[in-house]
Amino acid sequence: MPILACGDHLVRIESYVETFNKDYSQMPWEDKTPQVAIRFKNDKGFITQWVNLKGYMTIEDYESTDSAELDGIIFTPHPFSGIPYAVDLNNNRIENEDKTRICMHILGRIANCCGFPAGQDLDMDELIGKELVIRVQKVSGQNRVTHTFKKQI
Repeated sequence: MPILACGDHLVRIESYVETFNKDYSQMPWEDKTPQVAIRFKNDKGFITQWVNLKGYMTIEDYESTDSAELDGIIFTPHPFSGIPYAVDLNNNRIENEDKTRICMHILGRIANCCGFPAGQDLDMDELIGKELVIRVQKVSGQNRVTHTFKKQI
């Protein structure tokens, strides 16, 4: 079955899996990024969206790189983007709670587009088989889910 083309698609959530960033072995730090991979499908094809479950501090998140708050922090560039991430002395990235909340909002948006009230706690299994509209666009040369919407009745 082919990857969904660019455009808007009415899809069902076919499955999800909790996983880690697939490029982990190429990263210069010890921790892995937890993710949920959500597979959307319709009669034209499928696409998988990976949603990070944790966000991390980067150099831009600090007011100054000279302050005492940086004691024990090393900035290590991401091997693909070059963005310097804050890494502790155990070579683990430092979580950014605001960015982690954004990750959770992305999952919440998907659930809301499936008809669940905003802010409702739910098990990911409850999303299986639910319909929503996704927008697929080219990002860095690959088709990716960039937006989710409630289906129109």
